[in-house]
Amino acid sequence: MKKLSLVSSIVLASLSTGAMAGNFYLGPSLFYQHNSASHSSFSGLHPRLSLGYGSMMGDYYLGGEIFAIPFTAVMSNSNSNGAVSAKTTHGFGISFIPGVMVNDTLLAYLRLGVISSKFSAPNTMKTGGQAGLGLKVPLSTRWDMRAEYIYTAYQSISGLGSVKANEIGIGFVYNFGSTCVGNYKSTTVYKS
Repeated sequence: MKKLSLVSSIVLASLSTGAMAGNFYLGPSLFYQHNSASHSSFSGLHPRLSLGYGSMMGDYYLGGEIFAIPFTAVMSNSNSNGAVSAKTTHGFGISFIPGVMVNDTLLAYLRLGVISSKFSAPNTMKTGGQAGLGLKVPLSTRWDMRAEYIYTAYQSISGLGSVKANEIGIGFVYNFGSTCVGNYKSTTVYKS
């Protein structure tokens, strides 16, 4: 928890410098998640609520985000050889999000972060490292839509071993200022 607090402080401090003009954003996403371990697998759907700050610097984007996963709906849950379930119920985390403009309205970005998830059967919280790819486009002066793929590698769990997660999601972002993606480069797209 101390590491998570330290990383979030550094990210937020670096994003608040005067060299970058950006804005805070808030958004919901829906993810399909597949967790796998040696003798267990789990698939489910979960919402993700995100609060972040992002800024454009020329063709480059830099953002930081905290997020929460309030629950997970089960699609399939299978174990063999007496293994415990790889099901996660909820979680929270932080991400560093660097990106680059592909054209006037399409932002491609990486997600690098940490997540802490609650595993149901071993009844334990475990931390995992995350890496992902995403695309974001403006829908209006304040709304963006994004699609992402995220890979997570969790610490080893007793009775389960190493758990890997793959997630694919789509979401929306409400920008408290105008959207960075549409406003930054094109004079014809969503000027405020």
